[in-house]
Amino acid sequence: MQSGQLIALDDLIEEHAPNIKEKFADAIEYSKEFLSSDGKLYYLPVQINKATDRR
Repeated sequence: MQSGQLIALDDLIEEHAPNIKEKFADAIEYSKEFLSSDGKLYYLPVQINKATDRR
């Protein structure tokens, strides 16, 4: 983001939270595609996984 007030979570999840990457893969992809202007992860909408019933 241009203002610098937000940081992308992609590298942090990759390095420190592989369990989140695995468990919330659908939510991560949704967020990158629909909730980001640059294709990076800034927000993790956990309801996406509940809707797709992926565990």
